[in-house]
Amino acid sequence: MRSVQLGRFFPRPFADEALFSVIQRVVLTHGGGKDKRIVSALFGSRSLQFCSQFPSVIPHLKGQSNIPCDSWITEHTVLPIYRLFTPQKRYESAVDALKVGKGNHVFKVLGITASREKLTPIAKYCPQCAQADEKNSGLAYWHIGHQLPGLTHCVFHNERLSVMYLSRKKFDVWPIVSDSKSIKAPEGSEAERHLSLLINESFILGKTVGLIPDLYERYFSRLIARGFTTSCGHLRLQQLRTEMSAFWQGLSYHPCFKDALSTQHSLPFPSNLFAYQDVCHSPIKHLLLIGFLFGDIATLMSFTNTSERVKKCPPVTKVRKPEADIEATIVDALTSGLSLRKVSEKFRVSIGFVKKVAVIHKIELDLRPQKIFRPEQDEIIDKLALGYPTQDIAKQCHCSIGAIETILSQHPDIVELRADTRKQRKRERMRLSLLTTINELQSPRRNDIKLKNGTAYMWLYKHDKVWLYDHLPAQIPRCYRRSKI
Repeated sequence: MRSVQLGRFFPRPFADEALFSVIQRVVLTHGGGKDKRIVSALFGSRSLQFCSQFPSVIPHLKGQSNIPCDSWITEHTVLPIYRLFTPQKRYESAVDALKVGKGNHVFKVLGITASREKLTPIAKYCPQCAQADEKNSGLAYWHIGHQLPGLTHCVFHNERLSVMYLSRKKFDVWPIVSDSKSIKAPEGSEAERHLSLLINESFILGKTVGLIPDLYERYFSRLIARGFTTSCGHLRLQQLRTEMSAFWQGLSYHPCFKDALSTQHSLPFPSNLFAYQDVCHSPIKHLLLIGFLFGDIATLMSFTNTSERVKKCPPVTKVRKPEADIEATIVDALTSGLSLRKVSEKFRVSIGFVKKVAVIHKIELDLRPQKIFRPEQDEIIDKLALGYPTQDIAKQCHCSIGAIETILSQHPDIVELRADTRKQRKRERMRLSLLTTINELQSPRRNDIKLKNGTAYMWLYKHDKVWLYDHLPAQIPRCYRRSKI
Protein backbone atom coordinates (compact mmCIF):
# COMPACT_ATOMS: atom_id res chain seq x y z
CA MET A 1 0.00 0.00 0.00
CA ARG A 2 1.35 3.43 -0.95
CA SER A 3 1.99 6.14 1.60
CA VAL A 4 -1.06 8.20 2.59
CA GLN A 5 -1.20 11.94 3.37
CA LEU A 6 -4.29 12.85 5.37
CA GLY A 7 -3.67 16.59 5.66
CA ARG A 8 -6.91 18.33 6.68
CA PHE A 9 -8.59 14.93 7.12
CA PHE A 10 -6.34 14.16 10.07
CA PRO A 11 -8.51 14.02 13.23
CA ARG A 12 -7.89 16.87 15.63
CA PRO A 13 -6.47 15.69 18.97
CA PHE A 14 -8.68 16.12 22.01
CA ALA A 15 -7.48 18.00 25.06
CA ASP A 16 -5.10 15.87 27.15
CA GLU A 17 -5.41 12.97 24.67
CA ALA A 18 -2.65 10.40 24.71
CA LEU A 19 -0.60 9.83 21.57
CA PHE A 20 -1.70 6.19 21.33
CA SER A 21 -5.33 7.28 21.48
CA VAL A 22 -4.82 9.63 18.50
CA ILE A 23 -3.10 6.87 16.54
CA GLN A 24 -6.00 4.51 17.25
CA ARG A 25 -8.54 7.04 15.97
CA VAL A 26 -6.53 7.61 12.79
CA VAL A 27 -6.23 3.88 12.09
CA LEU A 28 -9.89 3.11 12.82
CA THR A 29 -11.16 6.11 10.84
CA HIS A 30 -9.12 5.52 7.69
CA GLY A 31 -8.21 1.86 7.96
CA GLY A 32 -11.46 0.35 6.79
CA GLY A 33 -10.85 -2.70 8.95
CA LYS A 34 -7.33 -3.22 7.59
CA ASP A 35 -5.18 -1.97 10.45
CA LYS A 36 -1.86 -3.31 9.24
CA ARG A 37 -2.10 -1.74 5.79
CA ILE A 38 -3.07 1.74 7.00
CA VAL A 39 -0.42 1.67 9.74
CA SER A 40 2.26 0.81 7.19
CA ALA A 41 1.00 3.53 4.85
CA LEU A 42 0.83 6.24 7.54
CA PHE A 43 3.98 5.50 9.53
CA GLY A 44 6.17 3.61 7.08
CA SER A 45 6.28 0.53 9.34
CA ARG A 46 3.85 -1.72 11.16
CA SER A 47 6.38 -2.87 13.79
CA LEU A 48 6.77 0.39 15.74
CA GLN A 49 5.99 0.43 19.47
CA PHE A 50 2.87 2.57 19.19
CA CYS A 51 1.81 1.99 22.82
CA SER A 52 5.23 2.93 24.21
CA GLN A 53 5.67 5.89 26.57
CA PHE A 54 7.89 7.49 23.95
CA PRO A 55 6.84 6.14 20.51
CA SER A 56 8.92 6.86 17.42
CA VAL A 57 6.01 8.22 15.36
CA ILE A 58 6.08 11.96 16.12
CA PRO A 59 7.82 12.93 12.82
CA HIS A 60 5.10 11.03 10.92
CA LEU A 61 2.33 12.68 12.94
CA LYS A 62 3.79 16.10 12.22
CA GLY A 63 3.84 15.33 8.49
CA GLN A 64 0.27 14.05 8.55
CA SER A 65 -1.30 16.75 10.73
CA ASN A 66 0.92 19.84 10.33
CA ILE A 67 0.94 20.08 14.15
CA PRO A 68 4.43 21.00 15.44
CA CYS A 69 6.51 18.28 17.13
CA ASP A 70 6.82 20.41 20.29
CA SER A 71 3.05 20.44 20.66
CA TRP A 72 2.82 16.66 20.26
CA ILE A 73 5.58 16.13 22.83
CA THR A 74 4.36 18.63 25.43
CA GLU A 75 0.61 18.00 25.22
CA HIS A 76 0.34 14.32 24.31
CA THR A 77 3.32 12.47 25.89
CA VAL A 78 4.46 11.95 29.50
CA LEU A 79 7.85 13.59 28.90
CA PRO A 80 7.06 16.85 30.80
CA ILE A 81 6.94 14.97 34.12
CA TYR A 82 10.71 14.43 33.84
CA ARG A 83 11.51 18.08 33.15
CA LEU A 84 11.55 19.41 36.73
CA PHE A 85 14.22 16.90 37.80
CA THR A 86 16.30 16.48 34.63
CA PRO A 87 19.26 18.71 33.64
CA GLN A 88 18.36 20.98 30.75
CA LYS A 89 20.81 19.47 28.24
CA ARG A 90 19.55 15.95 28.93
CA TYR A 91 15.93 17.00 28.59
CA GLU A 92 16.63 18.82 25.33
CA SER A 93 18.42 15.70 24.08
CA ALA A 94 15.29 13.64 24.86
CA VAL A 95 13.09 16.15 23.00
CA ASP A 96 15.40 16.12 19.97
CA ALA A 97 15.35 12.31 19.94
CA LEU A 98 11.54 12.25 19.85
CA LYS A 99 11.50 14.83 17.06
CA VAL A 100 13.59 12.57 14.81
CA GLY A 101 11.75 9.37 15.74
CA LYS A 102 14.30 7.83 18.15
CA GLY A 103 12.03 6.89 21.03
CA ASN A 104 14.41 4.22 22.35
CA HIS A 105 17.10 6.86 22.86
CA VAL A 106 14.82 8.75 25.27
CA PHE A 107 14.82 5.83 27.72
CA LYS A 108 18.63 5.92 27.83
CA VAL A 109 18.89 9.70 28.18
CA LEU A 110 16.43 9.84 31.08
CA GLY A 111 18.08 6.93 32.90
CA ILE A 112 15.02 4.69 32.61
CA THR A 113 17.02 1.87 31.04
CA ALA A 114 19.78 2.07 33.66
CA SER A 115 17.29 2.08 36.55
CA ARG A 116 15.66 -1.11 35.18
CA GLU A 117 12.15 0.23 35.60
CA LYS A 118 9.42 -2.23 34.64
CA LEU A 119 7.52 -0.76 31.69
CA THR A 120 4.37 -2.84 31.28
CA PRO A 121 2.22 -1.88 28.23
CA ILE A 122 -0.88 -0.77 30.12
CA ALA A 123 -3.36 2.08 29.78
CA LYS A 124 -5.21 3.67 32.70
CA TYR A 125 -8.52 5.48 32.70
CA CYS A 126 -11.04 7.03 35.07
CA PRO A 127 -14.59 5.65 34.57
CA GLN A 128 -16.14 9.05 35.33
CA CYS A 129 -13.82 10.83 32.87
CA ALA A 130 -14.66 8.20 30.23
CA GLN A 131 -18.36 8.80 30.75
CA ALA A 132 -17.91 12.58 30.48
CA ASP A 133 -15.78 12.21 27.32
CA GLU A 134 -18.42 10.08 25.63
CA LYS A 135 -21.08 12.65 26.50
CA ASN A 136 -19.08 15.73 25.43
CA SER A 137 -16.86 14.40 22.61
CA GLY A 138 -18.75 11.33 21.46
CA LEU A 139 -15.85 9.02 22.34
CA ALA A 140 -14.18 7.82 25.55
CA TYR A 141 -10.49 8.34 24.76
CA TRP A 142 -7.23 7.81 26.62
CA HIS A 143 -6.01 10.78 28.68
CA ILE A 144 -2.26 11.37 28.83
CA GLY A 145 -2.74 12.73 32.35
CA HIS A 146 -3.86 9.25 33.44
CA GLN A 147 -0.83 7.51 31.90
CA LEU A 148 1.78 9.26 34.05
CA PRO A 149 4.15 6.76 35.71
CA GLY A 150 3.12 6.01 39.29
CA LEU A 151 -0.32 7.67 39.03
CA THR A 152 -3.09 5.60 40.66
CA HIS A 153 -5.96 8.08 41.12
CA CYS A 154 -7.77 10.62 38.95
CA VAL A 155 -7.01 14.02 40.47
CA PHE A 156 -10.36 15.44 39.28
CA HIS A 157 -12.70 12.75 40.61
CA ASN A 158 -10.46 11.36 43.38
CA GLU A 159 -11.13 7.87 42.03
CA ARG A 160 -8.74 4.96 41.54
CA LEU A 161 -7.89 4.43 37.88
CA SER A 162 -8.87 1.26 36.07
CA VAL A 163 -6.22 -0.57 34.06
CA MET A 164 -6.26 -2.30 30.67
CA TYR A 165 -3.41 -4.09 28.92
CA LEU A 166 -2.37 -2.88 25.47
CA SER A 167 -0.92 -4.56 22.40
CA ARG A 168 1.02 -2.89 19.63
CA LYS A 169 -0.89 -5.00 17.10
CA LYS A 170 -4.39 -3.96 18.20
CA PHE A 171 -5.85 -0.52 17.56
CA ASP A 172 -9.32 -0.86 19.00
CA VAL A 173 -8.75 -0.72 22.75
CA TRP A 174 -10.77 1.98 24.52
CA PRO A 175 -11.86 2.83 28.07
CA ILE A 176 -14.95 0.99 29.23
CA VAL A 177 -17.88 3.32 29.81
CA SER A 178 -20.19 2.22 32.62
CA ASP A 179 -23.57 3.43 33.71
CA SER A 180 -23.28 6.26 36.24
CA LYS A 181 -25.28 4.28 38.78
CA SER A 182 -22.86 1.38 38.65
CA ILE A 183 -19.74 3.55 39.02
CA LYS A 184 -18.25 3.08 42.44
CA ALA A 185 -14.87 4.49 43.25
CA PRO A 186 -12.59 1.82 44.73
CA GLU A 187 -11.05 2.78 48.01
CA GLY A 188 -7.49 3.99 48.06
CA SER A 189 -5.13 5.21 50.73
CA GLU A 190 -4.46 8.88 51.40
CA ALA A 191 -0.82 8.25 50.52
CA GLU A 192 -1.81 7.10 47.02
CA ARG A 193 -3.95 10.20 46.48
CA HIS A 194 -1.15 12.41 47.80
CA LEU A 195 1.39 10.88 45.42
CA SER A 196 -1.04 11.14 42.49
CA LEU A 197 -1.51 14.87 43.19
CA LEU A 198 2.28 15.34 43.26
CA ILE A 199 2.70 13.47 39.97
CA ASN A 200 -0.02 15.53 38.28
CA GLU A 201 1.45 18.78 39.66
CA SER A 202 4.92 17.96 38.34
CA PHE A 203 3.45 17.08 34.92
CA ILE A 204 1.58 20.39 34.63
CA LEU A 205 4.56 22.45 35.80
CA GLY A 206 6.89 20.51 33.50
CA LYS A 207 5.05 21.90 30.45
CA THR A 208 6.26 25.43 31.21
CA VAL A 209 8.97 25.22 33.91
CA GLY A 210 12.44 23.72 33.53
CA LEU A 211 14.76 22.16 36.10
CA ILE A 212 14.06 23.43 39.63
CA PRO A 213 16.99 25.72 40.54
CA ASP A 214 19.19 24.63 43.46
CA LEU A 215 17.05 21.53 43.93
CA TYR A 216 19.43 19.65 46.19
CA GLU A 217 20.28 22.75 48.22
CA ARG A 218 16.57 23.11 48.94
CA TYR A 219 16.50 19.48 50.02
CA PHE A 220 19.47 19.99 52.35
CA SER A 221 18.03 23.15 53.86
CA ARG A 222 14.79 21.40 54.68
CA LEU A 223 16.59 18.36 56.05
CA ILE A 224 18.59 20.60 58.38
CA ALA A 225 15.39 22.26 59.58
CA ARG A 226 13.79 18.84 60.18
CA GLY A 227 16.78 17.55 62.14
CA PHE A 228 18.04 14.98 59.61
CA THR A 229 21.66 16.16 59.71
CA THR A 230 24.44 15.64 62.21
CA SER A 231 26.47 18.39 63.84
CA CYS A 232 29.10 17.84 61.12
CA GLY A 233 26.59 18.39 58.31
CA HIS A 234 26.21 14.72 57.34
CA LEU A 235 22.78 13.29 56.55
CA ARG A 236 21.08 10.82 58.86
CA LEU A 237 20.09 8.62 55.92
CA GLN A 238 18.89 5.62 57.93
CA GLN A 239 16.61 7.81 60.03
CA LEU A 240 15.36 9.57 56.89
CA ARG A 241 14.59 6.25 55.18
CA THR A 242 12.75 4.92 58.24
CA GLU A 243 10.57 8.00 58.68
CA MET A 244 9.84 8.23 54.95
CA SER A 245 8.70 4.60 54.92
CA ALA A 246 6.36 5.34 57.82
CA PHE A 247 5.05 8.51 56.13
CA TRP A 248 4.28 6.68 52.86
CA GLN A 249 3.01 3.54 54.59
CA GLY A 250 -0.14 3.53 52.47
CA LEU A 251 2.03 2.89 49.39
CA SER A 252 3.37 -0.44 50.64
CA TYR A 253 1.86 -2.28 47.64
CA HIS A 254 2.59 0.45 45.08
CA PRO A 255 5.08 -1.00 42.53
CA CYS A 256 7.01 2.28 42.14
CA PHE A 257 7.31 2.67 45.90
CA LYS A 258 8.46 -0.94 46.38
CA ASP A 259 11.09 -0.48 43.67
CA ALA A 260 12.31 2.82 45.14
CA LEU A 261 12.72 1.38 48.65
CA SER A 262 14.12 -1.95 47.51
CA THR A 263 17.13 -3.11 49.52
CA GLN A 264 18.53 -5.08 46.59
CA HIS A 265 20.28 -1.99 45.22
CA SER A 266 23.92 -1.48 46.14
CA LEU A 267 23.02 1.98 47.47
CA PRO A 268 19.33 2.08 48.45
CA PHE A 269 17.02 5.08 48.30
CA PRO A 270 17.32 7.87 49.42
CA SER A 271 21.11 7.42 49.71
CA ASN A 272 21.48 7.02 45.93
CA LEU A 273 19.54 10.24 45.35
CA PHE A 274 22.16 12.28 47.23
CA ALA A 275 25.21 10.21 46.27
CA TYR A 276 24.62 10.60 42.50
CA GLN A 277 23.19 14.08 42.10
CA ASP A 278 24.27 14.39 38.46
CA VAL A 279 22.39 11.24 37.45
CA CYS A 280 18.80 11.25 36.16
CA HIS A 281 16.68 9.64 38.86
CA SER A 282 13.06 8.58 38.53
CA PRO A 283 10.62 11.45 39.22
CA ILE A 284 8.90 9.15 41.72
CA LYS A 285 11.99 9.20 43.95
CA HIS A 286 12.07 12.98 43.95
CA LEU A 287 8.33 13.22 44.57
CA LEU A 288 8.49 10.80 47.49
CA LEU A 289 11.12 13.00 49.12
CA ILE A 290 9.28 16.23 48.24
CA GLY A 291 6.00 14.92 49.62
CA PHE A 292 7.68 13.95 52.87
CA LEU A 293 9.70 17.16 53.33
CA PHE A 294 7.50 19.86 51.76
CA GLY A 295 4.04 18.40 51.10
CA ASP A 296 3.82 19.70 47.52
CA ILE A 297 6.00 21.14 44.76
CA ALA A 298 4.69 24.70 45.19
CA THR A 299 6.04 24.76 48.75
CA LEU A 300 9.38 23.42 47.51
CA MET A 301 9.72 26.13 44.87
CA SER A 302 8.80 28.90 47.29
CA PHE A 303 11.09 27.57 50.03
CA THR A 304 13.91 29.95 50.97
CA ASN A 305 17.19 28.42 49.89
CA THR A 306 20.01 28.14 52.44
CA SER A 307 23.27 27.56 50.61
CA GLU A 308 25.50 27.77 53.71
CA ARG A 309 24.18 24.55 55.15
CA VAL A 310 27.51 23.33 56.53
CA LYS A 311 28.51 26.67 58.03
CA LYS A 312 25.27 26.91 59.96
CA CYS A 313 25.82 23.56 61.62
CA PRO A 314 26.97 23.97 65.24
CA PRO A 315 30.66 23.18 65.80
CA VAL A 316 31.59 19.77 67.08
CA THR A 317 32.46 19.93 70.76
CA LYS A 318 33.54 16.79 72.56
CA VAL A 319 33.25 17.00 76.32
CA ARG A 320 36.00 14.86 77.81
CA LYS A 321 36.93 14.31 81.39
CA PRO A 322 40.27 15.63 82.64
CA GLU A 323 43.12 13.15 82.15
CA ALA A 324 43.42 12.53 85.90
CA ASP A 325 39.77 11.47 86.08
CA ILE A 326 40.18 9.16 83.06
CA GLU A 327 43.23 7.49 84.64
CA ALA A 328 41.34 6.94 87.88
CA THR A 329 38.42 5.27 86.11
CA ILE A 330 40.81 3.14 84.02
CA VAL A 331 42.62 1.99 87.16
CA ASP A 332 39.30 1.01 88.74
CA ALA A 333 38.31 -0.90 85.61
CA LEU A 334 41.62 -2.78 85.39
CA THR A 335 41.49 -3.62 89.07
CA SER A 336 38.00 -5.06 88.65
CA GLY A 337 39.39 -7.55 86.12
CA LEU A 338 38.43 -6.05 82.74
CA SER A 339 40.77 -6.81 79.85
CA LEU A 340 42.81 -4.22 78.01
CA ARG A 341 40.53 -4.33 74.98
CA LYS A 342 37.37 -3.95 77.07
CA VAL A 343 38.78 -0.96 78.92
CA SER A 344 39.94 0.60 75.63
CA GLU A 345 36.48 0.24 74.06
CA LYS A 346 34.67 1.46 77.20
CA PHE A 347 36.61 4.71 77.60
CA ARG A 348 37.46 5.23 73.91
CA VAL A 349 41.22 5.37 74.42
CA SER A 350 44.03 3.40 72.82
CA ILE A 351 45.33 0.13 74.24
CA GLY A 352 48.77 1.76 74.50
CA PHE A 353 47.33 4.44 76.80
CA VAL A 354 45.72 1.78 78.99
CA LYS A 355 49.06 -0.07 79.21
CA LYS A 356 50.81 3.16 80.20
CA VAL A 357 48.31 3.76 83.01
CA ALA A 358 48.75 0.16 84.21
CA VAL A 359 52.54 0.51 84.31
CA ILE A 360 52.37 3.83 86.17
CA HIS A 361 50.07 2.40 88.83
CA LYS A 362 51.94 -0.94 88.95
CA ILE A 363 48.94 -3.04 87.93
CA GLU A 364 49.81 -6.54 86.73
CA LEU A 365 48.23 -7.41 83.40
CA ASP A 366 47.50 -10.86 81.99
CA LEU A 367 49.19 -10.25 78.63
CA ARG A 368 49.47 -12.77 75.82
CA PRO A 369 52.95 -13.93 74.91
CA GLN A 370 54.56 -11.62 72.40
CA LYS A 371 56.30 -14.51 70.62
CA ILE A 372 55.31 -18.13 69.96
CA PHE A 373 58.34 -20.44 70.25
CA ARG A 374 59.03 -23.53 68.16
CA PRO A 375 57.54 -26.16 70.51
CA GLU A 376 54.28 -24.19 70.77
CA GLN A 377 54.24 -23.72 67.00
CA ASP A 378 54.57 -27.49 66.43
CA GLU A 379 51.71 -28.14 68.84
CA ILE A 380 49.54 -25.57 67.03
CA ILE A 381 50.37 -27.10 63.62
CA ASP A 382 49.35 -30.57 64.86
CA LYS A 383 46.00 -29.26 66.11
CA LEU A 384 45.41 -27.39 62.87
CA ALA A 385 46.07 -30.58 60.90
CA LEU A 386 43.54 -32.44 63.07
CA GLY A 387 40.88 -29.88 62.17
CA TYR A 388 40.46 -28.04 65.47
CA PRO A 389 38.84 -24.59 65.12
CA THR A 390 41.27 -21.68 65.31
CA GLN A 391 39.24 -20.11 68.15
CA ASP A 392 39.67 -23.23 70.33
CA ILE A 393 43.40 -23.44 69.60
CA ALA A 394 43.84 -19.76 70.51
CA LYS A 395 42.16 -20.32 73.87
CA GLN A 396 44.20 -23.43 74.66
CA CYS A 397 47.53 -21.80 73.72
CA HIS A 398 46.71 -18.39 75.25
CA CYS A 399 47.35 -16.42 72.08
CA SER A 400 45.33 -14.46 69.55
CA ILE A 401 43.32 -15.92 66.70
CA GLY A 402 45.37 -13.78 64.33
CA ALA A 403 48.57 -15.49 65.48
CA ILE A 404 47.02 -18.91 64.82
CA GLU A 405 45.85 -17.87 61.37
CA THR A 406 49.31 -16.49 60.58
CA ILE A 407 50.84 -19.91 61.30
CA LEU A 408 48.10 -21.60 59.27
CA SER A 409 48.74 -19.35 56.26
CA GLN A 410 52.38 -20.57 56.22
CA HIS A 411 51.21 -24.17 55.50
CA PRO A 412 49.06 -24.27 52.33
CA ASP A 413 48.83 -28.08 52.51
CA ILE A 414 47.14 -27.85 55.93
CA VAL A 415 44.75 -25.19 54.59
CA GLU A 416 43.70 -27.59 51.81
CA LEU A 417 43.48 -30.50 54.25
CA ARG A 418 41.21 -28.51 56.60
CA ALA A 419 38.96 -27.55 53.68
CA ASP A 420 38.65 -31.21 52.64
CA THR A 421 37.93 -32.21 56.22
CA ARG A 422 35.15 -29.61 56.54
CA LYS A 423 33.67 -30.78 53.26
CA GLN A 424 33.68 -34.43 54.34
CA ARG A 425 32.01 -33.58 57.64
CA LYS A 426 29.37 -31.53 55.89
CA ARG A 427 28.79 -34.31 53.37
CA GLU A 428 28.16 -36.78 56.19
CA ARG A 429 25.70 -34.35 57.81
CA MET A 430 23.85 -33.80 54.53
CA ARG A 431 23.67 -37.52 53.78
CA LEU A 432 22.31 -38.28 57.23
CA SER A 433 19.79 -35.45 56.96
CA LEU A 434 18.52 -36.67 53.58
CA LEU A 435 18.22 -40.29 54.74
CA THR A 436 16.25 -39.11 57.78
CA THR A 437 13.87 -37.19 55.48
CA ILE A 438 13.37 -40.22 53.23
CA ASN A 439 12.52 -42.41 56.24
CA GLU A 440 10.02 -39.88 57.55
CA LEU A 441 7.97 -39.88 54.32
CA GLN A 442 5.51 -42.72 53.79
CA SER A 443 5.75 -42.95 50.01
CA PRO A 444 8.63 -40.62 49.15
CA ARG A 445 8.97 -39.12 45.71
CA ARG A 446 11.95 -37.14 44.53
CA ASN A 447 10.05 -33.87 44.43
CA ASP A 448 8.58 -34.45 47.91
CA ILE A 449 12.07 -35.02 49.31
CA LYS A 450 13.35 -31.90 47.60
CA LEU A 451 10.50 -29.77 48.94
CA LYS A 452 10.89 -31.01 52.51
CA ASN A 453 14.68 -30.88 52.72
CA GLY A 454 15.86 -28.66 49.91
CA THR A 455 19.10 -27.70 51.66
CA ALA A 456 20.48 -31.23 51.83
CA TYR A 457 19.02 -32.19 48.44
CA MET A 458 20.62 -29.29 46.54
CA TRP A 459 23.97 -29.56 48.35
CA LEU A 460 24.24 -33.24 47.48
CA TYR A 461 23.08 -32.52 43.93
CA LYS A 462 25.99 -30.10 43.49
CA HIS A 463 28.71 -31.99 45.42
CA ASP A 464 27.69 -35.68 45.69
CA LYS A 465 25.32 -36.40 42.80
CA VAL A 466 26.24 -40.09 42.38
CA TRP A 467 25.42 -40.93 46.01
CA LEU A 468 22.23 -38.83 45.81
CA TYR A 469 20.77 -40.69 42.83
CA ASP A 470 21.76 -44.04 44.31
CA HIS A 471 19.65 -43.35 47.42
CA LEU A 472 16.70 -41.50 45.88
CA PRO A 473 13.52 -43.40 44.94
CA ALA A 474 13.25 -44.56 41.35
CA GLN A 475 12.07 -41.88 38.97
CA ILE A 476 8.42 -41.90 37.88
CA PRO A 477 7.80 -42.64 34.19
CA ARG A 478 7.05 -39.50 32.20
CA CYS A 479 3.51 -40.56 31.33
CA TYR A 480 2.58 -40.64 35.06
CA ARG A 481 4.43 -37.56 36.29
CA ARG A 482 1.39 -35.27 36.25
CA SER A 483 -0.58 -37.39 38.69
CA LYS A 484 0.10 -38.71 42.17
CA ILE A 485 0.75 -42.44 42.36
